[in-house]
Amino acid sequence: MKNVKVILIGVALCATVFANQRIEALGGDSGFWPGDKDNINTFPSSINNHGFVEVDGVGEEGGTSDVTAGIVWGDATKWGMSYDEGDGDTWFTLGWGSGDMGITSSLVSSTADADAEGVTGFTFGYGQNFDWGDIGVSLSSVGDATDYSVNWRGDLGFWAFDAAKLGFTMTDDRRRYFYGYRF
Repeated sequence: MKNVKVILIGVALCATVFANQRIEALGGDSGFWPGDKDNINTFPSSINNHGFVEVDGVGEEGGTSDVTAGIVWGDATKWGMSYDEGDGDTWFTLGWGSGDMGITSSLVSSTADADAEGVTGFTFGYGQNFDWGDIGVSLSSVGDATDYSVNWRGDLGFWAFDAAKLGFTMTDDRRRYFYGYRF
């Protein structure tokens, strides 16, 4: 019985350590893997698929790692909060999800150059799951800059492709489209 406990703890630790390497090995885009927690920012409805407490980078030698923390809890209704020390612009992010929809919101501050006074703003994201795929819509307003983005992902089921992802981002100075597919 003692060996079984040691093996189970070892498997759990290995799964945690190699979770991000799994995404990198599979193309580096977590958007194709709906069960990955990275999707909460792009597709806020995916908060409903998770429940975790995570703290990373605390007490590491040399100060090379930034502290990140996140928590998602709840049964039918999910609540969440996250903090990332490495993202100097975002103070914190709050999340809510229920059924097939989810919402994220962040308070943001930004300083374009060291001599300038900082500006504040917010980001807001809404996501919903449909039979034909997942939609994520976000709005970011910081100072005079406003950014919009719309993302879609779904099962493709066509020939050798099993998933697809499309996105459109519009900022004050440019528009960007992207697409992807997974074999």
